[in-house]
Amino acid sequence: MLYSGTSVTSNLTSNTGAPNGTTASIARFTLPGSVTPVTAGSMPVNVTDPSSGKLAGSLAMQPNGTFVFAAEADYVGKFDVLYTVVSSDGQSVNTTLTIDVWPPLTDGDEAPTTPYQTPVSLNLLDNAVPTPGSTTSIL
Repeated sequence: MLYSGTSVTSNLTSNTGAPNGTTASIARFTLPGSVTPVTAGSMPVNVTDPSSGKLAGSLAMQPNGTFVFAAEADYVGKFDVLYTVVSSDGQSVNTTLTIDVWPPLTDGDEAPTTPYQTPVSLNLLDNAVPTPGSTTSIL
């Protein structure tokens, strides 16, 4: 899971089935909302979410398949990056990388009040906001 303000590093060719005796590499990628491909190995580029117009973060993609996406601290959303995998014998395939950025877990402070020498009871998770699809607990 990728959270706002964090980054992810992975390799897009690790699950590519290149023909025997060949190697796979990333030739180019296309950012969301754009039709102009970016050559893999170029400097990191800013990614804007086409649905919100917000800066989502920066993406660097290398020919060997390694990529790094650094999400902006205030970005939450999902978008696709199209990329082209090329084998050393010239075969190519277009595929999609989906990046999904989740909000971080938040929990507000608890400030119960009670008369002197009167016990207080409260649920510490009442104001916790988990990321979608997860639950909260106290460790």
